[in-house]
Amino acid sequence: MGSECIRLGALVGVVVSICGCAASTKQRPVARTAADTVPEDAFVADVLRHHRHHHFGGTLLLITMSLDTLGLPADEQLRIEKIQSDLIDKMRPASQAERSVVARLADGVSASEIDRTQVDAALAELATASAAMHDASIGELNRLHDALTPPERAALVDKLDAHWELWKQANSGERSQLATIGQEIGLTAPQMEKVRRELAATTSDSPLRKGEVEAHLRNFGKAFQANDFDARRLLGAASANRQMAEWGASRLVSFCQAVNPVLNDEQRRTLVALLLEHLNHDEGGAKE
Repeated sequence: MGSECIRLGALVGVVVSICGCAASTKQRPVARTAADTVPEDAFVADVLRHHRHHHFGGTLLLITMSLDTLGLPADEQLRIEKIQSDLIDKMRPASQAERSVVARLADGVSASEIDRTQVDAALAELATASAAMHDASIGELNRLHDALTPPERAALVDKLDAHWELWKQANSGERSQLATIGQEIGLTAPQMEKVRRELAATTSDSPLRKGEVEAHLRNFGKAFQANDFDARRLLGAASANRQMAEWGASRLVSFCQAVNPVLNDEQRRTLVALLLEHLNHDEGGAKE
């Protein structure tokens, strides 16, 4: 119970960082009522859910989501939203590739047999598309830097770091796919244990190289807060984006393969509906 409180406290701290306004001089009230916590907790849940199911954009998606809560003046917000929209457009090939993976998984779960040849081809397309996003987005990232003041750039970097912490929370331990999706589709304890054993025995996913992703995020943060930022110099971006996208999609594939044989008819329908829900999710934000 104590460790759970610590984790929830950490998440509240993260969401304060995400929601805080970059240019505001107002101080956040110290006292917080139960009513005050509901929007934050709901927001955290939405962000965690998004980060658990959508990996196509890698660190670029985290940057784009961080723009939602900068608290900019209205005229400046309009300019930033245009850049944000352009960044989302640059991610669409990777988003479509991830949707192709999910669509093939939904078909396979519905038919009780996943076609790995088709799924692997879709995974390869996702890896290629996610690796290409940074080069395609260099102009937009440079425009974003020029459009923000130094304090706003620093605020964006803080929010980016906060999103990365939530991304890690959403994809490990008690918030992993087995725990969360298993509960959503109503797996019994024996089913959960069987899937857990199958994942341990058969998963071929390579581990996420978090150090590589974090090195890129540090480099981005330092460079973005400098006056002479040029996104072309961020040499680790393509690899970090591919790492996150490929790793996240591969984990979903492994889960679906492991759970497919143990599902009853109702659980199968629920899992297919869940996959289709995320298949139809908009690229740009955390609202499901």
